[in-house]
Amino acid sequence: NVKANMTEWDMRKEEGGEHFETLCEWICKIVIRDSQKTFIPVDKPHIAQIWGNVYKQGHHTQEHRHLPNIWSFVYFVNVSSECSPLVFPDAEFSTAPRNGLLVLFPSWLRHFVPAQTVNYDRISIAGNIIPLIS
Repeated sequence: NVKANMTEWDMRKEEGGEHFETLCEWICKIVIRDSQKTFIPVDKPHIAQIWGNVYKQGHHTQEHRHLPNIWSFVYFVNVSSECSPLVFPDAEFSTAPRNGLLVLFPSWLRHFVPAQTVNYDRISIAGNIIPLIS
């Protein structure tokens, strides 16, 4: 789906990947807090996959979903206001990337990134969340 430069599916396993644990912990806290307001509450979230993307001019992501996961996310690391948006066609919604913005969405929601038209690296971290069963 991703037609851009991408890390491994679980970049925590790559060299230096342990540095992403703080980000994972922060995202899990937000999932616990915000998912309680929805029809898919998660008390014990686990980030099943987390990967990085670097979109250069012309790169894009095809429309897709993240089933069978419960929640998915995109965290924008380094972007400009002219970078391609994250588009959710079923919801008739798109969001322009902003540095530090976390977008949390149900994994069944179709989404895509149109071709990057500007010569600026659009750097993001994406992932999938499942509930831990105790």
